[in-house]
Parts: sequence; structure tokens; C-alpha cells
Amino acid sequence: MKKLLLGAAIGALIGSVVVATAISGRPPPANGGFRLIDSQWVLGIAQGGNNIFANNLTGAGTTQATATPLPGSVRLYELDTVAANTGFNLPYAFAGTVLHIYNATGTTATIYPSVMNNPNTNSQDTINAGTSITLATHVRLACMSAKDGVWGCT
Repeated sequence: MKKLLLGAAIGALIGSVVVATAISGRPPPANGGFRLIDSQWVLGIAQGGNNIFANNLTGAGTTQATATPLPGSVRLYELDTVAANTGFNLPYAFAGTVLHIYNATGTTATIYPSVMNNPNTNSQDTINAGTSITLATHVRLACMSAKDGVWGCT
């Protein structure tokens, strides 16, 4: 009887872990790399779940080389601390990537492309055919990449 109850308890625990994993799926790699699409993860996004966001971001540096890098696996960013002339680096511009940035501060932020060369193009990404843009206070910036290496932001 004890073995039966122990087996049932272990089975219930294993079943609950599988159900929890099946609901959320497997997110993209944290380093922005590629892997096969996880249909449960995509379904979670389509149903309004699995939205990856980052807030409490602090701007640093006054050049592209010293700006704060934004994590590549995030799609919704909120800038909460921006000192004068500080900025942020976007992740790599991979085709199909869409992201939104909200400047919740009273200071204009500078947005740069990634400081590293894009691994798919072996060259520096661009933003609206340039090297930086500014994000005014309490404004949202929407960026999308339809082609590797090129950010289009409005």
C-alpha cells in the first residue's frame, strides 16, 4: 500500500512538472542565438502570455561603445533612469525582430545599434540608416528589423 501511494505521489509530481512546462514552452536562448521553434512558446505569445519585458533599466555612457546594452531576449523595455547624454545599445537586428522601448524618465535617451558587428552580416547594424536616434521623455519607440542588420524605428 505504501509503495502504491508513493508511486501515485511521484507520478502526480512528475505530471505537474510536465504540465507546467507544456503551458509556457521553452523560451529563446538568453544570448539571442537560434534554435528550433518551440510551438508551445509561440502559442503562449499568440495568446498574450510569454511576453518578455525588462524594466528598471539605467542608461550609462555617452557613446555607443559605453552605452548600456539591452538584453537580446527581451521585447518590451522600460528605461527608468537616464542621466543627461546617456544611452542604450539595441540587441542585434535579426530579421523578424520587433521590440518596443518606453522612456519613463524626464531626460532624453540616445539609442544606438549594437556595439558589436552583427554575426549574420559581419557589419555594424544601423538605425533608420544612421548610427543613433534619440528617444524623448515619456515616449515609446517601436523598432523592427525586416532585414538582418537594419533597424527601422519610429
